[in-house]
Amino acid sequence: MMKKSFIRAGVFLLACILCFGAMTSVSAAYDDADTVTLSGSGSVSVPADTAVIRFCIETHGKRESSAKTQNDEILEEVKSYGDNLGRISEESYCSFEDPVSGRVTVSRCLSLTTEDLDSVTSLSERLIESGVTSVQGVWYSVKNMKAFEQEALRLAIQNAESKAQSLGLGLRVSEISDYGCYQRCGCFGCQENDGMITTIECNVSVVYKRR
Repeated sequence: MMKKSFIRAGVFLLACILCFGAMTSVSAAYDDADTVTLSGSGSVSVPADTAVIRFCIETHGKRESSAKTQNDEILEEVKSYGDNLGRISEESYCSFEDPVSGRVTVSRCLSLTTEDLDSVTSLSERLIESGVTSVQGVWYSVKNMKAFEQEALRLAIQNAESKAQSLGLGLRVSEISDYGCYQRCGCFGCQENDGMITTIECNVSVVYKRR
C-alpha cells in the first residue's frame, strides 16, 4: 500500500514538473517581445427560433419540357401547404441529358424557412410524400443574433485575457480585432434530437503590450 502511494505521489510530482516546464517555456518565448498577440474564442448556445429545411426535387422525361412540368407540379403541391408555414426560396435549378438514354433530368433545390419549429418533422415527411426527392437537412438558427454575439465576444476576449494572465508578463490590451461571429449547428444540419439548439461562436485576436 505504501509503495503504491509513493508511485502515485511520484507521478503527480512529475506531472507538475512537466506542466511548470511547459508554462515556463511558453513564457520564455515572449521574453524579448514588446508585444504579444493572442487569440480568443467564445461561444453561446441558445434555443433556436427559426428552422430552414433544405430539399431537392428531381424529375425525368424524354424532353426538358416534360421533366420541368413534373417538377413544377410537385413544387406547386409543396407551396400549397408550405407557404402557410413559412417562406419557400429556390436556391438552384439545372437540367442535364443522360448521354446513354437521352432522357433529361431537371433538378431544383429549395429551402423552406419556418418559425413553427414543432412542425419541422411532420413537414419534412410531407415533403417526401409530395414527391420531393430528398430532404438534405434542417438548420436551426436565431433571428436576432446581436445580444448573443455580444456575449460570445465578451467570452472570446475573456479567453484571450486568461491566456495573457497565464504568461505572467504584466501585459495590457493594446488592440482587439474581431474576426466575426457565426452560427453553427452541425455540418449537415441539426436533427430534432439535438434539442433544436444553435451555437453562436465569435473569435478575436488581441494584441498586448508590456506594462
